[in-house]
Amino acid sequence: NVIKRNATFETLKYDDPRVFAMDWLLYDDPRQLDAFDDNLAQRYSLAVVAFSFDSMAWMHCGNDGDVDSNSSLCSGKDFHEFIDEEKYKWLSGVDECDWYGVTCLEGVVIGLELGRNNLVGEIPPEIAGLEYLKILSLHQNCIYGTIPSELGAL
Repeated sequence: NVIKRNATFETLKYDDPRVFAMDWLLYDDPRQLDAFDDNLAQRYSLAVVAFSFDSMAWMHCGNDGDVDSNSSLCSGKDFHEFIDEEKYKWLSGVDECDWYGVTCLEGVVIGLELGRNNLVGEIPPEIAGLEYLKILSLHQNCIYGTIPSELGAL
């Protein structure tokens, strides 16, 4: 039930961010979580966010196509000066709680702060898969479309 709005894999188009996210989880994610892993659904939801907002074009710590965990640490030039903790690029092999802009509490995503990051696109309904999300900051990006009704259920 991770695909929202009554879609099925059979009805998704090949260029749908949900297809890219599922493909990444199955074939390219270095963590290779199994179907029973508690973090699989939130990792999928975040992957849909990455593909929906073209993370390769992000200003700070987007996916640059390099999944080697040794090179996935964000460089100092990627950060605002006030960030003093180590964060990693999106879609890298580290725990998603260590990705730039993601805040977790005991391994569960509670915050997504990606303001001023050159995000372009629509907010995917799958963001509601982050069921404990309390903070969502996407200001000063190029986000268009309607706010998914699924966010109201959080």
